[in-house]
Amino acid sequence: MKKEQLPGNSRSESRAENHKGALFVPEIYITGRCNQNCLFCSVSANKPGGRKEPALSEIKNRLDQFKKLSHKIRITGGEAAVRKDFLEIIKYAKSIGFETIAVESNGQKFSDLSFAEKTVQAGADDFFISFHGHNAKLYDSMTCSPGSFTRAKQGIINLGNLGQRVSINIVITARNYKYLPEVVRLLRDKLGQSSVTLSFPIMSGELMRHRNLVPKMTDAVPYIKKALQANSGKTKISVQHLPFCVLGEANKYNIWVKVQKKTVIDNPNFVITIEPKNAHDRKDKGCAGCRYDNICYGIREGYADFYGFGELKPVKGKKIDDFRIFFAERDSLLK
Repeated sequence: MKKEQLPGNSRSESRAENHKGALFVPEIYITGRCNQNCLFCSVSANKPGGRKEPALSEIKNRLDQFKKLSHKIRITGGEAAVRKDFLEIIKYAKSIGFETIAVESNGQKFSDLSFAEKTVQAGADDFFISFHGHNAKLYDSMTCSPGSFTRAKQGIINLGNLGQRVSINIVITARNYKYLPEVVRLLRDKLGQSSVTLSFPIMSGELMRHRNLVPKMTDAVPYIKKALQANSGKTKISVQHLPFCVLGEANKYNIWVKVQKKTVIDNPNFVITIEPKNAHDRKDKGCAGCRYDNICYGIREGYADFYGFGELKPVKGKKIDDFRIFFAERDSLLK
């Protein structure tokens, strides 16, 4: 399917254009509902008392405001695609000039080829799909949704056949961490995926009721490394939500880096500053002596309460004061 080319952007937004990549991509939450009931969900989808679902008019207003800041938008939930006006939201984002419209999804709805085609025709062109196991027994036991493994696979296939950018997110749990190499091989060899993120679970939301699904970091990391080795360089793999000291040599795949306060957009109408949000992150007192202290989030509060700080081992060496220095080191190792 041929993608529509949008016209050039106005001069007043050129500075936002310069930062539409790694540091600043606006995200809009459109629903707390979901067509799965994942035991490891960090946002308590489908649960009473959650975030109020915004009206369509409110969503359009937010999109208008975000368009002043960026030419990319990420649409998320819950499961964004379950909204009846999901396609209308995509079309509106396209109509006001967003160049990239990314959708975070579990892939279930896109198993319907007609729906996948309509989503692409509406303007979505970048998909971040959650995928958490190598077989139906494992996968469906975590999503509590029979058939979700088969539907997710078909959704990924459909989007790929439509020529879309698809990235995969694997949430690491106590049930699947030993099978990470198999999951990566399935995604690479059977589903043709070239971009995968391995995400250690965030202990919040529904997961706080199922904390036994969170493995110890030091138990999971050897299998993360096996998955990296099994990849043979054919798929771009990233790792997030784990501290530097635990990842060791696998840090060259680490994308979870704390950004120091940084002004990214400054013009006569507004200023946007990126700064770390770490109200729920914790460090041990020994972390102050680690070379990664200034760019490391530490561990999540829920994890610290459950497992403690015993796995954290400060890394000796000259301190890294700027995340860009780490990325330069990392990129040199990946060449």
